[in-house]
Amino acid sequence: MISRNHQLTVLIAADGGMDTKVIDSELGDEYVLHRTVGTTGAFVGMVREAHDDVLNKIVESCYEIDVFKSDYAH
Repeated sequence: MISRNHQLTVLIAADGGMDTKVIDSELGDEYVLHRTVGTTGAFVGMVREAHDDVLNKIVESCYEIDVFKSDYAH
């Protein structure tokens, strides 16, 4: 839950890719302003920050950062 009326859904694919949707619970519509560059305002800022916080927690908890991208670097 991002706000009282907005819910964040995170889909994680088998290859590790992520897709997110913020849904307005009252209207059933997807909220997209948090992804639009240049949008400002208190509400969009709060949604953007909450969205990013959730994704950062998922990354920290579920992913291993592999700085060595090739077999030669190991």
